[in-house]
Amino acid sequence: MNNSLVASKKFFVYPHGISGSLLGAMVEYIENDNLCGGGGKMECIIDFIDDSSPLTSLETKKDSIISSNSVVLLANNKVIGANEKTITILKEKLESLNIKYNENAFVEYALKVAKKLKEQVWILKRQNIIGIELCGIANDKHIGYLDDYLLDNSSVNILYICATKASYIKITQKIQNSPYQDRMLAVCYPLEHTEELDFLTALCKTSTTSIKNRNVPTLYIGHALTDWSNIDVEKYYGDRIDYLSIGLDNFKAKNLENLKMIECGYLGFDLIAKEIKITKKDSILFAPYNKDEFFKFLPLIKVALSKYRVIYRDRRFFEGPYKWGEANEIIESLQINDNFIISDSWEISEDVYSSSFAFVGGITTTINTFPIISLSPSISDSPRLDSNLGIKCELVENGFLEIVDEIYYSLESWEQKILEFRNKNVYNFGFASEALGRFLISNFINKEICG
Repeated sequence: MNNSLVASKKFFVYPHGISGSLLGAMVEYIENDNLCGGGGKMECIIDFIDDSSPLTSLETKKDSIISSNSVVLLANNKVIGANEKTITILKEKLESLNIKYNENAFVEYALKVAKKLKEQVWILKRQNIIGIELCGIANDKHIGYLDDYLLDNSSVNILYICATKASYIKITQKIQNSPYQDRMLAVCYPLEHTEELDFLTALCKTSTTSIKNRNVPTLYIGHALTDWSNIDVEKYYGDRIDYLSIGLDNFKAKNLENLKMIECGYLGFDLIAKEIKITKKDSILFAPYNKDEFFKFLPLIKVALSKYRVIYRDRRFFEGPYKWGEANEIIESLQINDNFIISDSWEISEDVYSSSFAFVGGITTTINTFPIISLSPSISDSPRLDSNLGIKCELVENGFLEIVDEIYYSLESWEQKILEFRNKNVYNFGFASEALGRFLISNFINKEICG
């Protein structure tokens, strides 16, 4: 018998969105197992059903599914329930075609992945394992260089918990080029089920979607510079985290009894802070969070273009142009003006930070982070804007250009004011990763070694 023969099995995953891609990756991790019976190898083929294209639609694939007697795996992330309505529609489609499906496949494979990871850890006799979530937002800048610091300064092993396939691919490339690759492991896994990873020494989270495992110290890094001062953190997050990282002195949580704060700073600043260069600032950056804010900002954009260069922070790549309707044509028409520049990367680039003398925003948390990085003020009607970091005002056309002019002609004083505020109030600007790394090593890694 030739044990080198490769058997294959196809798995149909429906639909092919963020949850679908994650489910497909988990299926591959479990089913592509070199320890199949008899020492053979099982090759897993993921076939995504995507009704957005006739080539990959359920209608196109139905005969293949039925003839192979396959059970369709529904990417049903029940914890967050974001695609609950979609799943209901897909179930009706499958039932109308008498196609079998598993609506619990997402959580079932999550549990299988957790079990397999635990077995791997036991086989390899790994200890001191820090879990770091990669949520996939803004190129995962929110972890700063925490992983690098931990690997350089301790014997720690790191498990990267990837919520998206893109994060997994990116971190896998990093692992392959790292001298510490034998201490690094990445896996696609839903952040809503991290409580199952009970073998971790500590867990650094960028999300608050799962209940914490009481045996695993859980630290919330977050993916923004968050103001916790007016939030009942114990009430809303007491069952999810043990430690809360704080970026700004003014943003400390109040009346904590069980949760502890770590004044480490915001890790998301660390990498970009090293790239910012002082240049001539000649642009105003507009960052509408959604279509409604775009139309709210549109008159301001037009009046600003009469005198200044405008950089438009475009979120259509994140939400999809189809959600922006008639705004798409207006954005295209604005591009006729040579002074209208589009910025549509996952994160704001160092060039945009360096060249913008003002930031206009509303819902986005960037109203506070942009000034701290660029030393240029924000203009916003949001009560969340710290008064030291910009101008709070009604965002209307009348008087807007005068506000912009005032900032432009007094930019040096604004830079000095924000710099003084940053030096006094922002914890470990540019070095938050190191501060949190030291905390983890002294409280969990060295402690476990000594124990």
